[in-house]
Amino acid sequence: MTGDALTFFCNEQRLISLHDSIFRSGNLAFVTETGVVRFTDLVVRGR
Repeated sequence: MTGDALTFFCNEQRLISLHDSIFRSGNLAFVTETGVVRFTDLVVRGR
């Protein structure tokens, strides 16, 4: 996230970029409707 721009990647592939100015701060959470998700190397970067 940079300003109101959010960009999401998976395996170094950009999934989506969008803008959302509603959230100025908060927590990071992952939600799935398909079952269990496992991460072997999760990296969260701030700019």
